[in-house]
Amino acid sequence: MNRGQISLEFAIFFALIVATAAIAGFYYFKMTSFGSASAKNTVGSTESEVATETIRRVENVREAIGK
Repeated sequence: MNRGQISLEFAIFFALIVATAAIAGFYYFKMTSFGSASAKNTVGSTESEVATETIRRVENVREAIGK
């Protein structure tokens, strides 16, 4: 085995590591953005439900005290 062949093998190995890291990074950022969008939707939905429930309870208290 000569030095050129060993160097080529290391270059191919390094290229595979870089490609794997790039693909993993892409999917990591893709899933992070998906999780962020999902969390935003969940928070919006929860805020809406809490606001509706709060208004309903305020109306119940108003009825109970007669105003």
